[in-house]
Amino acid sequence: MIRTSGGLAGCALAVLVVSSFARAEMPPIQCVFSPVAGSANGVVRTLAVLDDGSGAALYAAGSFTSIGGTPANRVAKWSGGTWSALGSGILGDVQALAVFDDGTGPALFAAGVFFSAGGIAAAYIAKWDGISWSPLSGGSVNDRVNALAVFDDGTGPALYAGGDFSTAGGVTALHIARWDGTTWSPVGGGTSSRVFTMAVFDDGQGPGLFVGGVFASAGTVQSPFIAKWGGTEWTAVSSGMNAAVWSLLPFNDGEGSKLYASGIFTLAGGLPAGRVAAWDGTAWSNVGTGMNDGVAVLASTAGGKRPTIYAGGIFTIADGVPASRVAKWDGQAWQPISASINSWVLAAAAFDSGEGEELFIGGEFTSSGSVPADRLFRARCGYDCNTNGLFDHDEIAAGTATDCNGNGFLDTCELALLLVSPLHSPFGAGEPLAVVMESLPGAASAVDLVVRARASLNGPARFLTLRINGSVVATLFLSDGEACPFTPQTRTVTLAADEFNEFSAGGSVTLELVPSGSVGVCADSFAEVEIAYQSLPDCDGDGVWDECQIYENPFSDCNR
Repeated sequence: MIRTSGGLAGCALAVLVVSSFARAEMPPIQCVFSPVAGSANGVVRTLAVLDDGSGAALYAAGSFTSIGGTPANRVAKWSGGTWSALGSGILGDVQALAVFDDGTGPALFAAGVFFSAGGIAAAYIAKWDGISWSPLSGGSVNDRVNALAVFDDGTGPALYAGGDFSTAGGVTALHIARWDGTTWSPVGGGTSSRVFTMAVFDDGQGPGLFVGGVFASAGTVQSPFIAKWGGTEWTAVSSGMNAAVWSLLPFNDGEGSKLYASGIFTLAGGLPAGRVAAWDGTAWSNVGTGMNDGVAVLASTAGGKRPTIYAGGIFTIADGVPASRVAKWDGQAWQPISASINSWVLAAAAFDSGEGEELFIGGEFTSSGSVPADRLFRARCGYDCNTNGLFDHDEIAAGTATDCNGNGFLDTCELALLLVSPLHSPFGAGEPLAVVMESLPGAASAVDLVVRARASLNGPARFLTLRINGSVVATLFLSDGEACPFTPQTRTVTLAADEFNEFSAGGSVTLELVPSGSVGVCADSFAEVEIAYQSLPDCDGDGVWDECQIYENPFSDCNR
């Protein structure tokens, strides 16, 4: 709220009353890259995680014949230390992996363009049970498979395959088919052309299988490039896209689930969308301004208690800034996590090998800066909000930093305050700025007061006086100011926490920025003051900034 009153020798006084506080923004995400026990000699197209009874392991597949120095035809297992082959592997390219229980226990299913797995005939799709490969009972499809997904249409979970084929198990099944563990069946007339991706998502009408690709229709329904199979019929997803959909990802950022889609489209539901868009069950929305080129894969990590979306592809720009083939969505904008991946990113998956959750990234690239990264590397990403060189979630897990309300943020950073006054214009002689801060929490660290001004401040008689509760704390621009520069002039005044707390002991602080009489008003002149500091926490919400009473008083358990 801004109000104007008389004061300061009869001059008009703009007063900002502040009674709520903006928390400091999180810094950009940081990632540490490392190889995955060696490189692959061919493209890594897909990644999946399976626990076959011996513990969770990461599976990689594509066109390679060796990975980490281990011979492995097109598919391999990594359990956190070394790679191992899956029998004699697959003779042909693998495009998709999925975990499905056909009644005999969870197993790994691989699909793509091949006719042999483990030395036996298996066309386009095969099953690995942890010991050996086998073809699917009931026959197979007659052409390339690009995607696999598990969906329960109400009659039990089944494995769905999507791709270029036109028959499955000898029956007509245009580009998509359902396998129940025994036999194949068509899916409502199929799609008019190739399927690239599938994902299960509940749009508020119950779970459905969403399918993306290059088709114009599904069944008899016009739904360009994306459609929903509800178990008995196809439905359109708004007006669809204007180009191919390559990846689909259900994701909940804590504010509700959405289905994220990526590809090469620039319109979603008729609205601008830069290769990524989100469907909330009613309408499409853009995800920032998006990317400048194709997004081939979307993946998510739990990120401690802050789930995160990552996108990979061939793009080099995300939200207008350089982003080399991989970027992270922070809820407001895309952030680059690498500046040096030199070719396509095609696969991504989250996996914890015992050292904390990491994002594993595969593709056809051969470099990622100084880290050896032939087609595969891992990235451990996180925030370092207190800039001490350690990821916040590691500090919380180790007990070396406090997260008293259990929300995944360090208290030391979450409780940082950033108060910025509104621009006061015009600003010059006779136009002081005053900021009144009410119910102000105490400071636990030094307080930075950043003054920005555009005014004529050249010469020793042209200066600004900074006062708190009437006491002068600094005189600025006495001899180092400029005459109406285009870029605002900035000065920072730092007060010790104890000094600032003495000023705020009465419950409110009045901060004044007063120009001397000869300070000239410029065109577009203005002034503002930013106050940033670490507050004392009030983790039990009782209005007392008490450094987490939970540690001294068991009845104040703020994260109960």
